[in-house]
Amino acid sequence: MIKMEVLNISAQEHIRVQGHKATAQYYLKRLREGNWLHLNASLKLGYDDLLEYIEQEVSKGGFTLETIGTSEEELKGLRVKGCKDAIQFFLGRLRDTRLHSYDESLKRLRKEVSKGGFTFEAVGTSEEELRTLRLNCSKATAQNWLRLLRKPMLDHYDDYLERLRKEVSKGGFTLETIGTSEEKLRELRLNCSKATAQSWLRWLHLNAEMRSRRSRSSHDQSLKFILREVSKGGFTLETIGTSEEELKTLRLSLKK
Repeated sequence: MIKMEVLNISAQEHIRVQGHKATAQYYLKRLREGNWLHLNASLKLGYDDLLEYIEQEVSKGGFTLETIGTSEEELKGLRVKGCKDAIQFFLGRLRDTRLHSYDESLKRLRKEVSKGGFTFEAVGTSEEELRTLRLNCSKATAQNWLRLLRKPMLDHYDDYLERLRKEVSKGGFTLETIGTSEEKLRELRLNCSKATAQSWLRWLHLNAEMRSRRSRSSHDQSLKFILREVSKGGFTLETIGTSEEELKTLRLSLKK
């Protein structure tokens, strides 16, 4: 009986160690192939994480790096390669002006350059290019918010407008640089406000047609949003095709 228990414990230990080996080899394979770049677009799991996981599995399993077919020397080389790959990854993202989170990419690129002990020239860029890329990304981001503002059917225009102005300030360029002006932004803001108010007005009419039990409370909420937009835009109810009288009539038609 005792001998059988010893054999069982030995078998369980073998299975445990083999599990740690398999996991370590999986992480090693991903490091060698550079798959961590493609499987993690945001790089939440990077090469340094994989290296740490390998060390943890080796420690837990009580075996050596050689047991899984690697060495300290290879891991050091993979760390350098991972660092270079990460730099190129973030540099590529910065060169793609569709990127909106460029500040984070720039921050992480600089971090990798520092970690690897490289110069910008060694990884194919320079401070001048990074400043240009930051400006281009800022312009592209501002233009994206401008495109959204030009679509009047939205109620987040204040947020978009604030984000646009933030990019203009960060980039140090003018509104004219991205094809707009203060006057045009005021006009866009007014159009967005009108469109939002009209959207809520359509909801009021639909609510009146439905005549549900919750119609009156829903009407009051929608009316609140309409009046908010009217006040923000500085226009009248007549501008959006309604009046105080019509709104009162709509409310009276609803169930109490």
